[in-house]
Amino acid sequence: MIGYLYFAISGEYYNFVREITKYYPFSLFYKDRLFHAANKPYSDFMWDIEGTAKKNNVDIKVWNGHGFGETAEFYGTFKKRVANKDLAKINLEKILQEKFGTVYVRDNPKGFKVLVPMSLIVQN
Repeated sequence: MIGYLYFAISGEYYNFVREITKYYPFSLFYKDRLFHAANKPYSDFMWDIEGTAKKNNVDIKVWNGHGFGETAEFYGTFKKRVANKDLAKINLEKILQEKFGTVYVRDNPKGFKVLVPMSLIVQN
């Protein structure tokens, strides 16, 4: 019971799962989740995107991402209501390009998507 509470309350469950999914047979579990060890570069880059935006007073939440081929896509939304979403996306793109270089912010039905070359994620 104490172990369950420790994992449930502290959030250490995801750190534990990230560590054990490095090794077989646990590596077969949760392959499609961001807390899998193989997906750590994606989750780290998502946090970098959020942190960079927050430093520049743009409050966003990046809630998903994946890579395929030479490009990775991250999906997010603005946390606060924005009067002009197109202008906010252009500003976000400028902020991210200053830090990462070749990063593009495009429209998505539920918010925006950030297109990133895989070379940036592997470096990070």
